[in-house]
Parts: sequence; structure tokens; C-alpha cells
Amino acid sequence: MKTILVVEDNSSYQAILKKALEDAHFNVVQAGNGREALDLIKKSGFDLIILDILMPEMDGITFYYQLKKILK
Repeated sequence: MKTILVVEDNSSYQAILKKALEDAHFNVVQAGNGREALDLIKKSGFDLIILDILMPEMDGITFYYQLKKILK
């Protein structure tokens, strides 16, 4: 089963995405901001990342550039 990381600070959006993706038979892991997501990525891999752009602590754009550094 494929695993998707949902990076979203809005808990309502998180819940909607989680329900829809689980109904489509995906494993779903959630993070509330980019920093939390980077920590999760360092511990395990994901098949897909769904990323909000406007978030507290670390926005989606900063997350993207940090992720590129990790994946090199």
C-alpha cells in the first residue's frame, strides 16, 4: 500500500484529505507544518507528498528547498 504525507496546518483540510485518501486505500501520515514534515521524511519515505504552501513555522516553499537538500 502506498503512503502519502499530507502537510497541512488546517485540521479540517487534514481530516478531509485523510478520509478521501484512506477511502482510496492509501496510508496517510499527517504533518502540521514543514518542519514537522521534514522530521518525518528523515525517519521514513513516502510515495507522495501533498503540501500546503502557506503554513506557520516553515512554509511550503521553504520546505521544498530543504527537502531538495535532504534528497541530494
